Amino acid sequence: MTNNSDDRLLRDVTARGVRMRVLEAGDEAAPALVLIHGFLTSHREFDDVIWRFAEKFHVIAPDLPGFGESEKPNPARHQYGIESATEAIADLIAAFGVGRAMVLGHGMGGAIALTLAAQHAELVQRLVVEDPLCYPAPSGWRTRAPLYPVIGGFFFKQLWGRGIFRGWFREQVYGSAAKTPLDRVDVHYRFFNAPAARERKASSLRS
Repeated sequence: MTNNSDDRLLRDVTARGVRMRVLEAGDEAAPALVLIHGFLTSHREFDDVIWRFAEKFHVIAPDLPGFGESEKPNPARHQYGIESATEAIADLIAAFGVGRAMVLGHGMGGAIALTLAAQHAELVQRLVVEDPLCYPAPSGWRTRAPLYPVIGGFFFKQLWGRGIFRGWFREQVYGSAAKTPLDRVDVHYRFFNAPAARERKASSLRS
């Protein structure tokens, strides 16, 4: 376990055989709130709201397998995708022993939250989703290019530099009319910019 600040704890929890880095905040006796992040991010996407939530809830904010500071197992050992991430979250809730939890998911995390509520209703007390990935979404060339056979993997793993990464967030997350907080995006890029991390995110994107 690692103390990150006065009331926030980073710990490693094994779920579905994968080591997941989890941020925990708030009173353990309070109702549990599980935060599930979106694609290309980590629990850090909730930095602005975790402290507010922690005033009333026992906040549990994991990095999904292959993302952030969680383990990034080879796709031969771990199947990436919504279903496997859902089972990892179910294991995580069980590991914390909180019973039914409130679950908030964003983007890809929203799809995971919806799947969790559908397949493990006994674990979900309330459900909140923000821009959930549940229908085919419009995608620009930054998203389509990595899906092309052969060259797609090379493009995503070798050519997706900081500029393309920032552009994806500007178009797909914040919107072209909004001011993109580049310092925050660069935090996500730091976790993304490693060979194993890029490969696992490519596996998630293909799934």
